[in-house]
Amino acid sequence: MVQRVMGHERSSTTLDLYTRRTNNSDRILRALDDDPADDDADDDGDAPRTA
Repeated sequence: MVQRVMGHERSSTTLDLYTRRTNNSDRILRALDDDPADDDADDDGDAPRTA
């Protein structure tokens, strides 16, 4: 869907532009976790983000 909205012919173009790699395994596990309470944590997991 994002690929279409951004007008990219290939999904790999969208992923290359709008994603980044990380070696932080805790961050990866949090992203895959279904617990919505974890969605407010910053990259360090210390405190919720504020808007």
